[in-house]
Amino acid sequence: MSAWSSDKIEAVVADDAHGEVLVSVGELKGNSRVLGSWRGEIEYKNISYPCGTPLADQFTVHAHLRADMHAVRELVDGPLLNHSNAVGFFAAPDTRVDWKSEGECPGGDSGPNPRWSGAGSYGVVTNTDGGAMLAGRIDTVDGRFQIAHIPGLARLKTVESLGNRDLEILIIDQELQGFVNDGPDYSRLMPAGTFIPFDAALNVIPDQQQVASPNGQKKLQIKWGSFSVDPAFDDKIGR
Repeated sequence: MSAWSSDKIEAVVADDAHGEVLVSVGELKGNSRVLGSWRGEIEYKNISYPCGTPLADQFTVHAHLRADMHAVRELVDGPLLNHSNAVGFFAAPDTRVDWKSEGECPGGDSGPNPRWSGAGSYGVVTNTDGGAMLAGRIDTVDGRFQIAHIPGLARLKTVESLGNRDLEILIIDQELQGFVNDGPDYSRLMPAGTFIPFDAALNVIPDQQQVASPNGQKKLQIKWGSFSVDPAFDDKIGR
């Protein structure tokens, strides 16, 4: 245990830990909950058109998501509800991201970012300290995840422009991920993200989407594969 107070217990778990969670103190036992585990890939392609030719930051996220898979009640025999915290979880620390930047403007000097290059990989953090993160929440009642990837502030890609060569941060346009919530109420939606649906068994349904800026100068393509939940969802828990 990392913390224990009158209304909250915190514990550090291993990267692969999942399954039934039960708190007991002496002869008192809490209600059983289940920490679900999902593994799969999410691909992002963030495209800019500074000169008519696409320049792109591309990401393949090898994601490991973990969350309380069941809905909650606030009243005895009350309706099932989604969790209400703005960010329900950060991806497990074994999540990895492969990235690549590419594209070149014709002539080499016709735009602010005439050539992008570079490739590599990075991990994710489990907090909001400015590192790369994959954050989300699960809306069991609505049958979906809310997911947002932020590449962080590390300068990784090479940008060549007008004879200069610099390292700059990777970009995923947050306003093009699918939804934006400017607040102040974050009880239903994260500040920004993508809706990723799952079926009645909580297995993610493969799909893709593309969102363009109003002026057509930016575009974000997102594609995700199947994610199978472990352990299998039992809809009797929490009811």
